[in-house]
Amino acid sequence: MAGVPSHTQSIVAEFIDEGHFASHVRRMRQLYRERHDALLAAAGQRLGGLLQVLPAHSGLHTVALLPAAVSDMAVSHDADLQQVTASPLGRYALAPVSTNGLVLGFGGVSPKLIAAGVEVLAQVLERRLAPAVGRKGKA
Repeated sequence: MAGVPSHTQSIVAEFIDEGHFASHVRRMRQLYRERHDALLAAAGQRLGGLLQVLPAHSGLHTVALLPAAVSDMAVSHDADLQQVTASPLGRYALAPVSTNGLVLGFGGVSPKLIAAGVEVLAQVLERRLAPAVGRKGKA
């Protein structure tokens, strides 16, 4: 019968009993909260009118809503070319979705890199939206 060796179980039990696990969870919650808040702050400063980042109530990812005039696949591709991951929302659905957006992760990214990633997204969106704005002005 396969299982976890008893000495490993003993070490983990001691780790939990001594409060180290609870302490770790508290530290990680604080870290992830700081990263989430950094994403929302950077998005509020740089992405206003380009992308609406929704606050996350759990997890390490959030959704950002795109204007209908821009393709989530195209933005994702352009961001990826600059080493920023912003997955199309539709990638997470079995059927086509009517919401145009991106999934943004923040759990494994420092606040400094979050700000840099938001800047990349802003530049991508400005380039993608510029032709649409130009067409509207000429009509």
